Amino acid sequence: MSYFYKITFTYKKQFISIFLLFLISIIINHYFQNNKKKKDFPYYKYNQVISFYPKAKNFKLNYNNKCGEIFKYKPNNKKDLVILAYEFQNRNFRHNLFIEIAIGKVLDSYKNSIPNAYFICFVPKKSINTKIVKKIKNYNIEIIEISNSNEHITNRRFIETYKYLKEKKNNFERVLHIDIDDIYIFGDIFATIGENDLYVNYNCNIESTKLKLCRRFFNSANKKWFKKNMNKYNSNEREIKNFKSKKPLTIIAGAFVGGIKNFYKFIEIYSQKLLQFNNKNQMRNFGYDQILFNYLYYNEYFKQINLKVIGCEQRMCFRPRNLLFNKMTTKIIYENSGCSPILIHKGYPNSWIRLESKYLKKFNSL
Repeated sequence: MSYFYKITFTYKKQFISIFLLFLISIIINHYFQNNKKKKDFPYYKYNQVISFYPKAKNFKLNYNNKCGEIFKYKPNNKKDLVILAYEFQNRNFRHNLFIEIAIGKVLDSYKNSIPNAYFICFVPKKSINTKIVKKIKNYNIEIIEISNSNEHITNRRFIETYKYLKEKKNNFERVLHIDIDDIYIFGDIFATIGENDLYVNYNCNIESTKLKLCRRFFNSANKKWFKKNMNKYNSNEREIKNFKSKKPLTIIAGAFVGGIKNFYKFIEIYSQKLLQFNNKNQMRNFGYDQILFNYLYYNEYFKQINLKVIGCEQRMCFRPRNLLFNKMTTKIIYENSGCSPILIHKGYPNSWIRLESKYLKKFNSL
C-alpha cells in the first residue's frame, strides 16, 4: 500500500509541477502579446471591420451598391493626416480606466478603417508618461509633446494644429481633425473626401437630409457655455444679435474632415480668433471651441472657405439614434437607408449604451 501511495504521490507532484509551468507560460505569453507594439493591422475590407464590441469578431458592413457610391475618391494613404490630442485629467481611477478602454476601442477602429493614414497626437509634457499615452504610442501614432498649460486641450489642439500645419501642410493632401475618445470610424472616410471639400456636422440624431430634426443652439448646454465664454468685451453687440436672430442649429466642433488647403485656411482663421476672443482666459473652459466656432460661422467669418455643414449622413453623424446593431449577425446599419455608417461621433446603438452602462456600474464598484 505504501509503495502504491508513493507512486501516486509522485505522479501528483509531477502533474502539479507541469500544470504550474503551463499556467506560468500562458500568463507570460499573454503579457507579451498585450504589451507588444501593434505594428501590423489587418487590411481594411469594405464588407467587414474588426469589432471593438465584446463577443463580436467582426462588424459586417453594408457598403454595396448605393451604399458604396460615396467612396469615389482615392483610399486612405500616407498623404492623409489624422490629428488627435490627449491630456491626462486629474480625476478618479474609475474615470481614467473608462477613458483608457474607450480610447483603445476608438484607436482600434481608426487603425482598421484608415490604416495607411499618418497619425499624430498632441500631448502636454505632464501627460507624456501616463499609461494611456503609452497605449496611444503602441498604435504607431506620433506623439507631439507640447508645453504644459492651464488651457483646455480641446481648445489648445486647434492652436497646435495651426503651428504644425504651418510647417508640414505640403506633406499632406487631406486631413481628419477629431476627438480621441468618442469617434468611431467603420469605413474609409478619406475615400469620401475630395481635395476641395471640408465637412463638419450639425447636431442631428436621425439619418436624414431634413435639418428640422437638428438641435437648436440655445436649447442645450450651449446656452450656458455661451454666457460663460462670450461677453461685451470680446464680441460686439451687433454680431451677438445677428447670431441669436438666426435661431442657429448647433454645429459640432469635434470632427472636421477635408482637403488640406481648405482646412488650413480654416484653421488659420479659427486659431487666431480663439486667441483674440480669449479676454478672460476662456481657453481654460471646456466648450469654448464649440461656442466660438458657431459664433464665427453664423457671423460669416468662414464665408471664403468651402465649409459644408451637413446633418446626420452616411459619411458622418453626431449621436445617431436610428443606428441598428444585430448582435447575432454583427451587422450595423442605419434604419432609414440600410447603409452602414462611416464615421459616428458619440453614436451608439441601444445595445452598446446598455453595455457601456454595465462598464460604468462595474467601475463604480471598484
